[in-house]
Amino acid sequence: MLKSSERGQAVVEFALVMPFLLLFIFGIAYMGFLFSDYLTLSNLARSSAREASITAQQVYGNGKDTGSIQQSYNTVQKKYAKLAAETQHMYEVSSADYKIRPVMENGQVHDVSVTIHATIKEDNSAIRAIKNLIPASIQEFEIQYQMLQEGYLQQEQ
Repeated sequence: MLKSSERGQAVVEFALVMPFLLLFIFGIAYMGFLFSDYLTLSNLARSSAREASITAQQVYGNGKDTGSIQQSYNTVQKKYAKLAAETQHMYEVSSADYKIRPVMENGQVHDVSVTIHATIKEDNSAIRAIKNLIPASIQEFEIQYQMLQEGYLQQEQ
């Protein structure tokens, strides 16, 4: 049978350990949210590069009219930048941070390049509280994805 002083000791030990346990559990949950947002942005980069490549194929021509190709990229960019802003929980991605551009080779468009720059939202009070504990590489990151332009592939054949 426990003495009354031993029962009190267990309560004090639990009170000392509980904040660290909660911090650990919430840290795991927040890291899960951060990783989920990163995966979502990676998937959006791949999907937008693919759609931009297919959309630009219709106006590709000889691949030297970068204005028309960039215009088709801009249409895709607006769609996916809006989607990125809506699906993020822990990060902010503005339309200026979501870029789709042509990559030139031998004077013609060869690849589609997608760049997404994300920064952690600071409107969340929990993030502000633990921001110093989050590594800088996670607070802000950039995803770059490059895909072969469809029209270029047909030009080679």
